[in-house]
Formats: sequence, C-alpha cells, structure tokens
Amino acid sequence: RADLLTLQTHSLYLLNRFDASLASAKEAVAMSSEQDDPDQLARSLIAYARTSLWAVGPESAREAIERALAVLGEDGELELRAIAHADLARAVGELATVGSVAQANPVAVEHAERALQLAEQVEGRPELRGYALMYLGSARLAIGDGAGADDLAHAIGILQDFPRTDL
Repeated sequence: RADLLTLQTHSLYLLNRFDASLASAKEAVAMSSEQDDPDQLARSLIAYARTSLWAVGPESAREAIERALAVLGEDGELELRAIAHADLARAVGELATVGSVAQANPVAVEHAERALQLAEQVEGRPELRGYALMYLGSARLAIGDGAGADDLAHAIGILQDFPRTDL
C-alpha cells in the first residue's frame, strides 16, 4: 500500500494538485516508516519532498531529502541516491531563490555533482544523468560559473529523448 500511495503522490504532483499530493505523501511516509523497507521509505520521502517544495516550501523538501539520504546510507540503491542528491540540489537551490533576495548556494553544486557521479554508475538510465546535469547547470549559473550553460545544454540533449511532465 505504501508504494501505491507514493505513486498516487507523484501523480497528483504532476497534476499540480499539491494539497492532495501532500496529504498522500504524508500517509505514504507514515506507512513506509512502519515497514522494514528503507528503499520504499526513501521513495516515499522523495515523493514527499517533490510535492512539499511547492505545497510547504524548500526547507521542508530539503529536510525530507536529507532524511531519505540518511535512510539509504552509502550502500543504498544507487538510482535512488542519484535522484535524492539531484532533488537535494534542487531544494537547496530553491532555498536561495524564494526569499526576498536571491542568493546562490554552493551546496547545490555539491549535491548536483554527487548526483551526476551516482547517475553515471547506473546502467541503462541516461535520464538520471540528464536530471543531475539540469540541476548542476542551474546551480553553477547561480554562482556565476558559465560552465553551467554547457551542463544545461547536455541535459537538454539527453532529456529530450526522455520527456517528463515535471521537467
């Protein structure tokens, strides 16, 4: 059931139904927390973080992703760790832009680079590399590093073959 709630959370997120998605995410996390399946808990926390970015705010998303990474540890599923680091880069980057004064955050670059390292180790999932490059490029541009434009160009080149409604 936790896996179905996590899928529902993501579906509602894609429909921009953030309040309903957040309620589903909370239930998914609660149910996953009671199971002995760290990967499922991480999936639920990642889904929660994505919707809470818009429904609650970037700090809530950051906290959920950091919890997901802690649950996964260094030996957790590589794909989930890559996604979580990219999502953490996104949340940390958003923390800097939603306030009254935008400010770049080098921590976003660190997590996007880690996401890219992990994504490059996952066989058969080039879209994970594109996802990481998207946030790496954005984070680099935010700190004034022009190489971010090349990262974004590479991300677009990869992701155009993997259309997602949330990118």
